[in-house]
Amino acid sequence: MEQRAELVFEFKRLKKGKTSQNAYLGDSGLERFVTGQYSAGQSVALMCGVLLDDHANIVPGIRLALDGLVTHLAKVAHTSGAYQHSPSSLFPPAAEFDMEHTRPASLPLLTGQFV
Repeated sequence: MEQRAELVFEFKRLKKGKTSQNAYLGDSGLERFVTGQYSAGQSVALMCGVLLDDHANIVPGIRLALDGLVTHLAKVAHTSGAYQHSPSSLFPPAAEFDMEHTRPASLPLLTGQFV
């Protein structure tokens, strides 16, 4: 029996500042992965952050904000107990981190993203 999988990517351009961070984290960003508005029917989907400004002005703030969204984004803890897998368990060393999220029962359970 042949199994087929599709790998879905969404790319978000990230600049320093709250507007860019909110777009990445909010209802037009990661939240769509969890609710199923994005990648419905796919077992794995990835949101990739494309940095348009300096790493130090973008990534630490996003990672800190993600720490406060564990429940809201239905994050699943890694075997280490951390919610952010760093370096990425999916694409090391190219991706800095990834996460897993639960989704409604009618959708696949795993989705990930990285910056």
